[in-house]
Amino acid sequence: MSRHANHPTRAQVLAAIPPHCHELSFVRSMKSAMGSMCATVLLMVVGYIILPPPTVTPLAITAWSVYAMLTGTVAFGMWVIGHECGHNAFCDPPWVGHIVGYVFHSILLVPYFTWRRSHAVHHAHTGHVHKGETHVPLVFGTVFGTLLHHVHRVIGNTAIGVI
Repeated sequence: MSRHANHPTRAQVLAAIPPHCHELSFVRSMKSAMGSMCATVLLMVVGYIILPPPTVTPLAITAWSVYAMLTGTVAFGMWVIGHECGHNAFCDPPWVGHIVGYVFHSILLVPYFTWRRSHAVHHAHTGHVHKGETHVPLVFGTVFGTLLHHVHRVIGNTAIGVI
């Protein structure tokens, strides 16, 4: 019996998604993009109007910290939309998505087409122990993997979440 016997197959997961979820909509996508951009700009304007000058006082530090958390959370919506543009999942035609992705990534100071290429490489190797770019386990026999193994032997399971 496979150790993944209880997990659905990729085909089963895709079959469970309603067909309308696979349809790209220019109008729906542009509404999401404009909503995200307007919310981000609105927070910037509100922050400009009501925030105290950036000084080292408890009120200013608290106000700017809350503002940074709120604005970062809202602006993340622009990142998600730009990310979907990079996957050609924003709308038809794809060139519109590339324009939106370029604009949103530029606002966030991320070079869109360079990111798009590196992100495609990332997805091509996701889960590969040697070629993956992120979330790659340290392999015993490599310098860092061997070092981590020795540290793990000394301090045990409670400090490092590896086996």
